[in-house]
Amino acid sequence: MKAQTIALNKRGGLPIQYVIQAPGFEKLREYLPKFTEAVQNDPTFTIIDQDLKF
Repeated sequence: MKAQTIALNKRGGLPIQYVIQAPGFEKLREYLPKFTEAVQNDPTFTIIDQDLKF
């Protein structure tokens, strides 16, 4: 699985990458939307690029 990159700002700040691991795809399917929603609701982050699709 590739790492997820989240940009800090629109002015070209350094990206942050999160690697989310789970014991199986079902747990990823359960927790990834919660993580994505939390990041989208945080004003620190302006862009989210999730590359894992179910």
